Amino acid sequence: MDEVNFSWRNLTVITDSGLTCRRRARPVLKNVSGYVNKGELLAIMGPSSAGKSTLLNALSFQNLNGLRITSGERYANGMLMNPTGMTSISGYIPQFDLFIGTLTVREHLTFLSNLRIGGHVSQEEKGIKVERVMQELGLTKCADVLIGVRGRVKGISGGEMRRLAFASEVLADTPLLLCDEPTSGLDSWMAENVVEQMRIMCDKGKTIVCVIHQPSSDVFTMFDRVLLMVEGRNAFMGTIKDANDFFEKIGYPCPSNFNPADHYIYKLSMQPKFEDEYMGRVQYICDEYDSSRYGKCVLTEIDNHVDNRDELFHNVGFNFSELKTYKSPWRQQFRAVLWRSWHSVAKEPLIAKIRILEVIILALIVGAIFFGQENNQEGVISINGALFWVTMNQTFSNYSSVLNVFCNEIPVFIREHFSGMYRTDVYFLAKQLADLPLFIITPVLFMAIYYYMVNLNNEFDRFLMAILINVMIVQTASAIGIFMSCVCPSLPVALAIGPTIFIPLMNFGGFFQNEGTIPGYLIWIRYISLYYYGNEAFNINQWSGVTNITCDDNAIANRAENRLFKPMSAMIDPYYALRRDPSACAATGEEVLAFYNFHEDNLWFDIIMLAILSLSFRVLAFLALLNKARRRTK
Repeated sequence: MDEVNFSWRNLTVITDSGLTCRRRARPVLKNVSGYVNKGELLAIMGPSSAGKSTLLNALSFQNLNGLRITSGERYANGMLMNPTGMTSISGYIPQFDLFIGTLTVREHLTFLSNLRIGGHVSQEEKGIKVERVMQELGLTKCADVLIGVRGRVKGISGGEMRRLAFASEVLADTPLLLCDEPTSGLDSWMAENVVEQMRIMCDKGKTIVCVIHQPSSDVFTMFDRVLLMVEGRNAFMGTIKDANDFFEKIGYPCPSNFNPADHYIYKLSMQPKFEDEYMGRVQYICDEYDSSRYGKCVLTEIDNHVDNRDELFHNVGFNFSELKTYKSPWRQQFRAVLWRSWHSVAKEPLIAKIRILEVIILALIVGAIFFGQENNQEGVISINGALFWVTMNQTFSNYSSVLNVFCNEIPVFIREHFSGMYRTDVYFLAKQLADLPLFIITPVLFMAIYYYMVNLNNEFDRFLMAILINVMIVQTASAIGIFMSCVCPSLPVALAIGPTIFIPLMNFGGFFQNEGTIPGYLIWIRYISLYYYGNEAFNINQWSGVTNITCDDNAIANRAENRLFKPMSAMIDPYYALRRDPSACAATGEEVLAFYNFHEDNLWFDIIMLAILSLSFRVLAFLALLNKARRRTK
């Protein structure tokens, strides 16, 4: 579809209080109707809380969390639209900018061009279009500057970021464009430049609906039509000239040499201490509009769009089966998203540089604390503490590092997914592959420093096995972090829930509490504890086959006493001495494992179970992300 006549009828939106909240639902939009013809630029204006952004979100089927549409339809060329159809024919610029801040402006637009322009256009043509859009919107100077991450990476200015958001949708060149305050944060000259670009696009046939906040007189005259809203209702819709005539007719004429936009907003705004007068005034204005020829003309025009679409629109022949949500094939989506994800990992200091530095420093500090342990009674206790510390540290540090990145990227994913750029499975798979090298390098680096400082089992194959176990622990912890990022509504919630999950699981790791003392009705928790599998695997790797643990004289005496006086019922338990008195020396690694109720044959079982936990949490995370990416239409 090259041209779109867009209309909406009787849209009513209320707050969705949910099942657990007793608050009454509050209306946000009340039977709002309107239309915009092909090649027209429509301004939606009104005071704060008038419902402007909600209307735009309802029209685009986006950002409706906490809201429920109880009635209303949207039409493109007289055809009833659904979310797939809207994604295919429209672009959407949200009120707040969402970007991957570690990309440059050019890299970001190049990434978008690979997904939104389509596979039929060559890379050279895409590059030319990117350069042209940057030049038109004044982004050439900052083309190779990082977009920036607030508080972490210095980047482009707020105005440049706003223009980049606009450029992102201009690049897609959809016939319908919905803009939520595209001039916010811009100076008057740049705001006028952005609206002028929209005017030029409309003159070429594009249809644009734009929420704008108090435009200047020069900017206001660039719009073809204006929709004034207050308290979720239509206060007026029509041409700029008709707006002036309407307000003059109802007793609120615009003074000479006064900005009409400011005048309309002033009359629709509440003044402090005059709430009753305000409610009466806006009720009067909205009622007058509904009964006026302007209000009736809007409804008549919408009915005309629907009833006579065959005669009015030459391109009405499109059908939803031919509309595609995504303009690029799966392979091209995956290649582009993987490229961006890898760049994000490589450039993000919180992910790469700081994470690697943290691993090195922690390995050196804790390695120094446990430095040079020996195979004696004291060394057994310290080595087991050192091994369990690895499990704890690798779990918490990797869980929090995943949350700090993944939680912040999900809003970007939701916006781009709803814009029809890429599928959920593409993003999830590309993100996992891009993060994988770092989640292998860091545990290998940590164990390479820590292992020989503590003087763990010096056989080289045991060192390699310890690395494998540590990698699997990190993969499981990161999988839990991804799952919590997809389930929790925000980063603070995910960070708060983490200890609530990990601390109980830690108690079943076999270090703080022996398996034999765990109540039978709770023993099942051990089988979902990554601490148990990781700690048992580390201990088996450390102590299996060890026969040279030395004992002091007191420990030997205790061992002999326990053997002398053990009851007949304990004859079947060769490690009775250790269970009765832990001070009795464990002369072999087999006895150490038996004391903790670890089984020497479980090494590969533990590694496989860590892999299963990692895979399971990733599958659950993907399902949670699918649910989060599901477009709320009701």
